[in-house]
Amino acid sequence: MVSNNIRHLGSTTLNLEGVFYRRLFFACKLLLFTLLPLSSAFSVELGCSASKINEWSKISYVYDGDTVKLHDGRVVRLIGIDAPERAKRGQIAEPFSRQATTRLRALLTKNNNIALQYETERFDKYGRTLAHLYLPDGRNVEEQLLRAGLATTLVFPPNVDKIECLMNAENRARNLQKGIWSLKENQLKYVGNLKRDAMGFTRLYGQILQIKCFKSGALLSMDGPLQLYISKAHMKYFDQSLLHAFVGSKVEVQGQVYRYNKQLQIRITHPLIIKRM
Repeated sequence: MVSNNIRHLGSTTLNLEGVFYRRLFFACKLLLFTLLPLSSAFSVELGCSASKINEWSKISYVYDGDTVKLHDGRVVRLIGIDAPERAKRGQIAEPFSRQATTRLRALLTKNNNIALQYETERFDKYGRTLAHLYLPDGRNVEEQLLRAGLATTLVFPPNVDKIECLMNAENRARNLQKGIWSLKENQLKYVGNLKRDAMGFTRLYGQILQIKCFKSGALLSMDGPLQLYISKAHMKYFDQSLLHAFVGSKVEVQGQVYRYNKQLQIRITHPLIIKRM
C-alpha cells in the first residue's frame, strides 16, 4: 500500500513537472513570436548591424549620396561615408554622383520607416545630425552604398564604431572595381608620381621617410610631394611607438589631398587609414 502511494506520488510529481515544462515552452514560444517583429531585423549580425536603435523616422528628401532630410526638417549626414559630390556653385558633378543619389533615394523611398543610430558626436559643424541609417530589414544604408562602389569610407573620430565593417564593404567593391573604383583616377598610384597641383580624393603608396612630432600633432613625410598629417586631437588613437616604426616602411593611404603652406597633405584621423604594405 505504501509502495503504491509512493508510485502514485511519483507519477503525480512527474505529471506536474510535465505540465510546468509544457507551459514554460509555450510561454517562451509566445514571447518569441511577440518580440520577433520588433527585434528580428536587428538581432542577427547583418553586416554593419545596429547595436541599438535611437529612433525611427521618415525621409522627406535625398540631397545626394550621403545627406538626407527627415520629415521633421532635420538634415542628416550619414556617418562613415563620403559620396561623390553633385554639381553645385559652378563646380561640375563628380563621377557617379548621380548614381549614388539615385541608389540612396531608391533604398529609402522603398521603406517608409528608417531607423537611426547615433554615435558619440551627434552634430557636425554645419548643425547636421550625424547618424547611421538602417532599413526595416536590418541592412545598414552606408554599407549598401559602399558595397555598390558609390561612396568611400570617411573616418572622422570619435564616430568610428563601425569603421572596420564599412572599410570591409569598401574593400569588396574596390576589389571588384565597382562604381568609382572602375575609374582610372581612383587606382592605386605611387606617391612619387603625384602632381604638385593634385587635389581631391586619391589612393597612394610609398615609403615613409621621417616623422616629426609637434605640439599640434605629427607629420609623416613620404618619398614624394606629400605629407601625412595627424592632428593633436587624433594622436590619441595612435600608438606612438608603432607610429615611429612606420619610418622606412612602404605604406598605402587614401584620402583627400589638400594644400597647406604650399605643401600637399592628407589628413590621417585613424590608424586604419594608413596600412603597411
